[in-house]
Amino acid sequence: MRKREDIRLEIKRIDEQVKEYYNDILELEESYKIVKMDYNVIVEKVYKPEKEYDLTPLLVCGKETYEQAEEYRNRITVALEKSLNDTLKFLSNVQTAIKNVQKEIEKCENKKKALEVELNDFGAGR
Repeated sequence: MRKREDIRLEIKRIDEQVKEYYNDILELEESYKIVKMDYNVIVEKVYKPEKEYDLTPLLVCGKETYEQAEEYRNRITVALEKSLNDTLKFLSNVQTAIKNVQKEIEKCENKKKALEVELNDFGAGR
């Protein structure tokens, strides 16, 4: 059977681990928020305007110039779409990481409860 001090020490380690986990969650949430805001700005101020920009006035410069501009714009929007999709995958991974850390906190809390029961059993004269 373990000693009371060993159990208390383990409870203290669990409390410290849970505190670290909460700090990790705060950092992940802050990172998520920043990346999501930047993502939204890029979509609204770069991607949509670039994709929707009307290049038909370039036809006065010739069909070849217009087609080259369209091709260039298509390459830009495809590259932007790939980067935006990669960003969404990253944001999804951040959310998954937060959920995983929350599960670890729950495991720690359950272990702590079991240790507290064991500690209380010492007081019951077991």
